[in-house]
Amino acid sequence: MPFTKTEQSLIPKRKIRKRNKHNAEPEKRMAETRLQFIQSNNLIQNKVMKNNRTKKYCGLAVATLLLGGATLTFARTDDLTIQTFDADASGTGIEYGPAGSTVAWDSGFGNPAGALELTLSLDSTSDTPASDYICIAGGNPWYQPTRINFSQYKNIQFDIKWDPTSDITIPEFNDLSTWPVDLTNSLGQTVFISWAQTAGYLSGSTAGFDIELCGGPGGQMGPAIISTNIPVEAASGWAHITIPIDPSMAQLDGANGIVFHKWIHQQWGIANPVVARLWIDNVTLGGIHAPPPPPTVSLAPAPAGLNLFAGTSGGNDRENIRTVSTNLSWVGHGSTPVSYTFTITNYPGPSTPYFLISQYLVPVPYDRPSGTNGTVGGESAPDWNESTCIFMDFENYNDGSGDWRFRYKTNSPNSNDAYYSDVLAELHDTAAAGVLGTWTLTFVNNTQVTMTHNDSGASTNFTFSADKASWWADNSGAPLPMYYYIGCKGNGAGAGLAAVLTRATIQGTMDTLDDNFLADTVLDTNKWEVIAAYSPSIQLVPATPKPVYWVDWTLPANGFQMQSSSSLFGPWTDSTTPALQYAGVVKTLVTTSGLPSANAGYFRLVNRVATKLQVLLPGESNAPGTPSGKTGTPSAQTVAVPFDLVVNACDANWNIVRSCLDSVAITSSDTTAWLPPNATLANGTVTITGNFYFGTSGTWTVTATDVTPFSTLSAGTSSSITIP
Repeated sequence: MPFTKTEQSLIPKRKIRKRNKHNAEPEKRMAETRLQFIQSNNLIQNKVMKNNRTKKYCGLAVATLLLGGATLTFARTDDLTIQTFDADASGTGIEYGPAGSTVAWDSGFGNPAGALELTLSLDSTSDTPASDYICIAGGNPWYQPTRINFSQYKNIQFDIKWDPTSDITIPEFNDLSTWPVDLTNSLGQTVFISWAQTAGYLSGSTAGFDIELCGGPGGQMGPAIISTNIPVEAASGWAHITIPIDPSMAQLDGANGIVFHKWIHQQWGIANPVVARLWIDNVTLGGIHAPPPPPTVSLAPAPAGLNLFAGTSGGNDRENIRTVSTNLSWVGHGSTPVSYTFTITNYPGPSTPYFLISQYLVPVPYDRPSGTNGTVGGESAPDWNESTCIFMDFENYNDGSGDWRFRYKTNSPNSNDAYYSDVLAELHDTAAAGVLGTWTLTFVNNTQVTMTHNDSGASTNFTFSADKASWWADNSGAPLPMYYYIGCKGNGAGAGLAAVLTRATIQGTMDTLDDNFLADTVLDTNKWEVIAAYSPSIQLVPATPKPVYWVDWTLPANGFQMQSSSSLFGPWTDSTTPALQYAGVVKTLVTTSGLPSANAGYFRLVNRVATKLQVLLPGESNAPGTPSGKTGTPSAQTVAVPFDLVVNACDANWNIVRSCLDSVAITSSDTTAWLPPNATLANGTVTITGNFYFGTSGTWTVTATDVTPFSTLSAGTSSSITIP
């Protein structure tokens, strides 16, 4: 609904940083020319290709075609309504939080009548008083009847109204640290426990709301778009909020709604709940009425080893691998040294400081009265979620130096305060020594600890007292099963960057581990499992055969598909290598087997628009550029015997459009056929396995129809097949 009373536009501040390049392979710029291309058949290329660079890496000529300065045709996006609440509050709910937090449709209040009422209970039972979602088409974060490509919209808009009968004011909601130490709620109860009655006790809590997406590649919540305060004008009337969408942000496309999220720091100091109430109305997306810039493409050698990417824009997202074995504790080995070692060969440079490599030593929970072990969950942040943890964080600085810190906590689930109040030891290495090389943590006699940078010789030693070490042992003093994690955290500045490890070893324990990542072709799942906020952040790049490259392109890039050729003038072949979407960039790993030829390789992006569906029967394959779009002959089938169907989203020339994520329904001219449930395309295709068969003899067809709301894709019908 139109609204003009109070407008608040929120422009996030961004820091522009140069990406530091760490590799020792030679790079030679062979040519820089301007080439004339044409645009046809929706294959979007530059009319003038700027800086067409041919680079030579270890004797192989490779090139990327950089899109820029072209006259391109982009589909305009109109404004999109997610929910106006005029008739109901479908598509809303709470992901998790305290029992006192609710969402409800208020039919008599709104802008105009009809709004979503949010009641938030800020109490000690949960650190998340708000995780309230609003999804399109009646969906939720776990069910997406309609997905949205948020990168194709310029902003998120909604109206907001504060209930002045809330226990706190808008400024107090926006900044919880401003709560008076003697604050009381509407029942006259004192809010803070006596020991928490200190100024600023709740400092560090979310400012206002975090606005996040949900139901897409970022999971049930994510990525985070912005933190926004509620304008004070909302206490006396409806205020309109406009939040810009950065189209280069990763994981935007494919989500189905937004989340109003709020987190409380140290909520356990709240004795009695504080209740805040507000209304949300008219949640819409502002369309893009001018074309976004085209993506740019780049290519660089991929350093071999375990690449740990800060894959999301969330600075606190942990991207880890964890040992399969739990017989890796240092406890109980007496004077035999137990060591945990890793080797860094690539690291973000001084221009992008504060990138973290983290190691966690996490024992299973142990119930001392009963003497029984619990289990460690699969969460990516064990340093927060688990009760007991040693947290080793390695961090670089803008002067080229680095710190390696030893922190710990005991019996403190869902907390990390202890880490930052008690850093037990810190090893600082100078810029001259650098952050690369081998780093070792050694325990002797359970409590004597040494941290060493093997390359520079820098070290420090300290005592981890017996009372602390006992949390890693059972009642008899035997070691508890323990996981070892190693991974990274972007910490904000490093989003989209990576560190590379070439070796990890654990020696002196019951089970030992020695993994030379340079000798691996994939991550060894007998030794490791991925425990990450975004699992594609963990990438093992093989050392042989060389060369191996990262082909990158910037976002937004909806509808673009990578192609490769051994010649600048084609023919071009679609890449089938998985594209990994990180913070602001998409990366594809091209190995030797994926290069177009032994001597030269060219890579480009083409923009394709899905127009129709294709149904392939067993024996048939997709064949772009042919009249029927397929090749082969359907193989014989039998009544009541299930077989596979393939459904593709294609452009006008039968090229599969990898960006299409629509849902399809299957029907048949055989009214007795067994039909599968609706299926969702992934990368433009879906295989329906063993869930379709014909029920009667005859000559029949199978049809796929797009059931995604607002879709314009034409239905696809299979070849006719005769069933005896």
